[in-house]
Amino acid sequence: EKRKKIERAEVAWPVFIKTGSGIIKAVIRNINRSGAFIKCDSPCKSGERLRILIKSTEKRRILLNAEVVWSNTGIPEERVINRGMGIRFIKNPDKNLTALKLALDEYTRSEKMIASPQAASL
Repeated sequence: EKRKKIERAEVAWPVFIKTGSGIIKAVIRNINRSGAFIKCDSPCKSGERLRILIKSTEKRRILLNAEVVWSNTGIPEERVINRGMGIRFIKNPDKNLTALKLALDEYTRSEKMIASPQAASL
């Protein structure tokens, strides 16, 4: 049975990544409830565990545990469009996952508002 691919929201959310060697500031380019693509200059290695702090809005901050699923670290510059890594969220408390769901719902609602012709005439 093929897993349905969950829509990913195209975002530009700042994120702070705590790694074994310090804190990296980066940007989430797309995200859903199970994972995200993080654009950063020095992606972590596949399999590395991370703690990430996402700022989806000025007030909302979401703390999550994640694991690097893939990264394009070793790929030559000219072949990479967006340097970064794919992560999946793992072993997170329900309240943190709920915060993520709320942020995503909030974001998709505001996107739909922008996209709808009614909003344009307001």
